[in-house]
Amino acid sequence: MAAEMLPAQKLFAPFDGQISAPRYRENANVNIDDSREIATPVQLNPIHIRAPVPLQRVVSRMREGEKDADVGARISVDLILPDGRKYEHKGQPLTASYDLAPASGAAVVLIEFPNPDRILRLGKVVRLTGYES
Repeated sequence: MAAEMLPAQKLFAPFDGQISAPRYRENANVNIDDSREIATPVQLNPIHIRAPVPLQRVVSRMREGEKDADVGARISVDLILPDGRKYEHKGQPLTASYDLAPASGAAVVLIEFPNPDRILRLGKVVRLTGYES
């Protein structure tokens, strides 16, 4: 059975980002059964960062009847880059989980940062500081 050649395809993601390094090289023989993707698209602008928050803080806000959207609108988050410089854009909390991370006993907050220059990347270690306005 002769190998069938597929025409080149262009794929477009519905967000601004880039793809990971390809898992296959050009002209590689790939089995149809292989469920691994060729590459992974990653959104870079805006970028989302997960940060731990002490459970007591989340529970006290829940007891006070606050909703994620209300709290998130009042909180602004600064980011410190690995070289110690303050990132020029502020982050905004989107949502908090109410389940706990087993290792730390903390909830996780998802924070969105504008990243127009693509300075922030997945896996980059940063520090976060937040304050309520």
